[in-house]
Amino acid sequence: MFTRILGVLFFSVVGLTAVPAQATSIGPYTYTVDGQLSIVGNDVCGGPCIETVHFDFRFQWVDTGSIVFQINIIPGFTEITASGPMGETGWRTVEGLFYSPYYFPMGNSSGEIDLDMPDNTFTVTPWIGPTFYASELYSCFTQVCVTDFVGSSQNPDGSGVPPFYGIFLGGTVQSTAQRIDAVPEALWQWKQRGRALA
Repeated sequence: MFTRILGVLFFSVVGLTAVPAQATSIGPYTYTVDGQLSIVGNDVCGGPCIETVHFDFRFQWVDTGSIVFQINIIPGFTEITASGPMGETGWRTVEGLFYSPYYFPMGNSSGEIDLDMPDNTFTVTPWIGPTFYASELYSCFTQVCVTDFVGSSQNPDGSGVPPFYGIFLGGTVQSTAQRIDAVPEALWQWKQRGRALA
């Protein structure tokens, strides 16, 4: 279970708002991320309710001017498709420089699903691509989402109405990160040594 920081991201019935994009070009330490997640909910869909989301975006570690690098999602390259009760259309994620610990959100007017990261949105090893080890349904904004995915511990009599936050229904994720730039690790290490001596 991970703590969400209010004010970082806002999902609503019209989508997701994020920090404005500040870097749009392919630069050092840029990766194409491709993957798929699945969330299994309540047994009310003629069997378990399952939401499956396929995602493809360009992920970049951006030099902050110190020893750490920060996430930038390059605008214009993100593709998200889905199947299941939460709907096939309207899926978005953050684009631009991204501030948030340990998770990467995506969603539509039905709710938010997060990809969990093992560390955080900063790194000192940008030559290592991003990894996601789990997914989880964080919120539901529609009655269909509540009925199909909110468990009995949070909705004991089945009468709950949206929005529901802090659901944390765990799912699976498989993803790959393919580096598409050509900046060698040795160059980055040389640059860092120069900073240390300055």
